Amino acid sequence: MARILNTLVFAACLALAGTPAAHAQEVALAGVLGSKALMVVGGGAPRAVAAGESYGGVTLVSVSSEGAVVEGNGQRELVDMLFNLNTPDAGSVEVSGKSIIRMPQNRIRDHGVSLVPEDRMTYGIADLATIEENVISDRFDEKRFNSGVLFNMREIHQESDTLIVDYRILSKSRRQQVKMLSGGNIQKVVVARELSSKPTLLIADQPTRGIDVGATEFIRAQIVDLSRNGAAVLLVSADLNEVIELSDSLIVMYGGKVVAYFEDTHKLDDITMGEYMLGLKHQTEEEIAKVCYE
Repeated sequence: MARILNTLVFAACLALAGTPAAHAQEVALAGVLGSKALMVVGGGAPRAVAAGESYGGVTLVSVSSEGAVVEGNGQRELVDMLFNLNTPDAGSVEVSGKSIIRMPQNRIRDHGVSLVPEDRMTYGIADLATIEENVISDRFDEKRFNSGVLFNMREIHQESDTLIVDYRILSKSRRQQVKMLSGGNIQKVVVARELSSKPTLLIADQPTRGIDVGATEFIRAQIVDLSRNGAAVLLVSADLNEVIELSDSLIVMYGGKVVAYFEDTHKLDDITMGEYMLGLKHQTEEEIAKVCYE
């Protein structure tokens, strides 16, 4: 296998989350942006296998740069387990060689994992708190923001003001309650906090759902920039156009097997990709073999 940077291992997460094993044979999509390698692992002890091989009834993918999955195949369970909102019965999830199963969320963050949750109002923000309180909620215990019993308010103000400008959050001031913002600006608050922490791995779960076009384009650009700078990104999206736009290349899986590999997504459309996702088309073994990295 090639040298894999910031690798995340998904170990039979669909079945272990209580999803019937048969569901693991439904359509799954993995997109790789700037990828260096592909690894597939199964239940029990993780092991590397050939691309597209099904192991233990479940085939999942870990990527070194960016992965994308479409909706309805256990993605919610997967995201919940990656951020300790749910616990698998067995198997393992590792980030940079460290198991994060049952790890407290603050320690998961310490390992370089950030989450843009699907439900921003429930899991992404404290709606009665200010913009400032929300954007520093994951870092208030850093030494630069407090000195024992007292917060360094000058540093906190500077940090929040910088993020408001950098992430184009339209607001009256840093002291404005987040619930008073538009949906797009609320999402920008979440994205500002999660991306500015310089994560090793970003889990972006429906990052542009229900927001305006301007905010959508801005957030997509920020995710691409993060990936280009070396972070791994797991993108969960119901928007196939978003998956295509944010990926340089795409791997399509059906029935636990890799059925297509598109090395360049610029000429790919959602209709063509959908035919492979539904099992209506399969590429030749020679075409699929291009996904394997030595």
